[in-house]
Amino acid sequence: EDQKMATRLATTMSNSLKGRPVQGRIFDGKESPQFVALFQPMVVLKGGVSSGYKKLIADKGLPDETYTAESIALIRISGTSIHNNKTMQVDAVATSLNSTECFLLQSGSTIFNWHGNQSSIEQHQLAAKVAEFLRPGVALKHAKEGTETSAFWFAVGGKQSITSKKVTNDIVRDPHLFTLSFNKAGKLQEEEIYNFGQDDLLTEDILILDTHAEVFVWIGQNVDQKEKQNAFEIAQKYIDKAGSLEGLSPYVPLYKVTEGNEPCFFTTYFSWDHAKATVCT
Repeated sequence: EDQKMATRLATTMSNSLKGRPVQGRIFDGKESPQFVALFQPMVVLKGGVSSGYKKLIADKGLPDETYTAESIALIRISGTSIHNNKTMQVDAVATSLNSTECFLLQSGSTIFNWHGNQSSIEQHQLAAKVAEFLRPGVALKHAKEGTETSAFWFAVGGKQSITSKKVTNDIVRDPHLFTLSFNKAGKLQEEEIYNFGQDDLLTEDILILDTHAEVFVWIGQNVDQKEKQNAFEIAQKYIDKAGSLEGLSPYVPLYKVTEGNEPCFFTTYFSWDHAKATVCT
């Protein structure tokens, strides 16, 4: 219900601006670099406050894990650049810890700033920034890996061995461009354009640019109006098909891009000439 409402609101906003804004669909855990960069810092906490979430957990008899200032919470600090400095709440257990990262452990009125042995100075600084964001003015207790107190281990359910395996992100593969069409039976068909360039973006076509880490559906100005409105649904059919054949994640970030309004994170995959680009009016 919440997802459908968000989609309707985003579509209404886009339509009010004549479809010029890039419309994106982003799933939790699959945030793209340009999305993360909008939040400084980006902190993802457990649970939610929407009526849809509360109804879901009530119907399924699940516990409400929504973060509060009083709860025991473990926050992971990993990337530090503007495009990957997402921090997120993880299960408050010792097996969540990683030597390559920093963690904030909130337990009552205390926040521990835990530094893994392979973590960086930038991670230490970001951890302090996030702590100030969550609990302004709180005094941090520093806990370097190997020097933890019994109170620290008690809060995470007891001492465990700590991994040093780095968390890997989705690999960006060579991009592929496809034209899309439907056969007489209504089945989606795609045809790859090899060695593609800007000139392959024809105004009467809908095309898919697939980088494996992200998917773009590009819509020409002269595309049928009904197809324009169904662009996300058409792209989802491609994602479903590519998921079974190529292992594409069903939660891959998806962007709807209209001719003449291409963002830099789309044009970077082309030798782009802005003089050729059509400007919407």
